[in-house]
Amino acid sequence: TAQQEPAQPDPIELLKAENGELRDRYLRLAAEMDNLRRRTEREVKDAKSYSVAGFARDMLAVSDNLRHALDAI
Repeated sequence: TAQQEPAQPDPIELLKAENGELRDRYLRLAAEMDNLRRRTEREVKDAKSYSVAGFARDMLAVSDNLRHALDAI
């Protein structure tokens, strides 16, 4: 009886499969980083808008109080 050795996987095919997996992981990571960058930019913009609106609201309150004080004089 002839013994057959188990078939060894083709190293080139293994490298191609690994390359495909790494490429997929890289593309997913790049997309995730792009989404994170856009989300961070949006959050910074929203924070700036909110702080400007809060400052304007505070200045309006000061203006109203000053007007009431002047009217009382």
